Amino acid sequence: MEGFSAESSLPRTEAPRKPWHGLHKALADPLRIRLLEWLFEAPRSARELADCAGLPADRLYYHLGQLERAGLIEVAEYRSLARGKVERVYAPAQTEPPGDDADPEETAALLGSMLQATAMDITAACRARQAGGRREIDLHLGTLRLTDEALAELPADRWRWWLIANAPETADVDFSVRRFAADTDKDLADVFGNLVIRLVRFAVQAFDGRVPAGGEPAERERRLAVEIGGSVERLRTHHEAVELRRAAAETRAIWSRANAYLQDAAPWASIKSDRAQAAVAARTALALVHLGAVVAWSIVPDLAGRVLRLFGDETSVPRWPERPAEQLLATDGGRPIDPIAPLVTKLTDAEVDRLTVRFAGGV
Repeated sequence: MEGFSAESSLPRTEAPRKPWHGLHKALADPLRIRLLEWLFEAPRSARELADCAGLPADRLYYHLGQLERAGLIEVAEYRSLARGKVERVYAPAQTEPPGDDADPEETAALLGSMLQATAMDITAACRARQAGGRREIDLHLGTLRLTDEALAELPADRWRWWLIANAPETADVDFSVRRFAADTDKDLADVFGNLVIRLVRFAVQAFDGRVPAGGEPAERERRLAVEIGGSVERLRTHHEAVELRRAAAETRAIWSRANAYLQDAAPWASIKSDRAQAAVAARTALALVHLGAVVAWSIVPDLAGRVLRLFGDETSVPRWPERPAEQLLATDGGRPIDPIAPLVTKLTDAEVDRLTVRFAGGV
């Protein structure tokens, strides 16, 4: 409960430093990552965090408890309320890495959480810049040194994706602007972005901008649903274990599978001869796009949010898909689909050369 007795405002004895066991589980939930982002911006109460999330405050108490038990946040102050009640105001905890006596699990948990925190810090810095503020980032990862100027040049989603998809949790990684551009252009522009653009354009033209109804899923769709269900389950396992590169690889695999299905089903080829079959293919592919955005949200929230909004999904924190197979095989249609501009603009050779020169001393 947020309100509690004034006795809680008595001086507290300092709690012992929390171990790093369970840290990966605390960071496995997208909502808890978002809560940490807001607390990095400023200390907030559960009531204020609820306003940020657009959720009732009682939905957050469990998640705040998980973050506090993991040693990621702490109570910064107790704020007085009406009728003698007070509320807790949370802030990121001042934590220290495990010492020399740490076991391998504690060390691995710390290293994994550092990369997750890097992604959150990039997001917070980008939002601060968009709001007219400034948030400094001094990140060292191999030869990569990320600065505020780098965020001004390229969207935070690009940096976040590249770091999570390429940086080992327990080692350094070599960085170059050309490698960064090639990797992010391929994954975000070619694999996912191109899938979204060509499918949405087809649906807008062939089905009047709506998710098509009609037709029944065939054996091809049923096999696909089972396969994707397994991928989503593996992806969740990777997130819970803070296996970030594997999580990014599984996310990319879901996008690639969606591309392969769309190419094989080819609804544009059957639209005139068998409209019901084309409707099934387009509807299934659109469901895959929606699913691909949901599972990618914790890594590329801005890009994923744009995709979700074209389906009319304005949820600030999308719910993890619990029954992906059922969602892919659903036969209901009619939901409007908005046209969408290209998700990611590829970097030209001239831009790569310019950025290479500009960030020769580190980005």
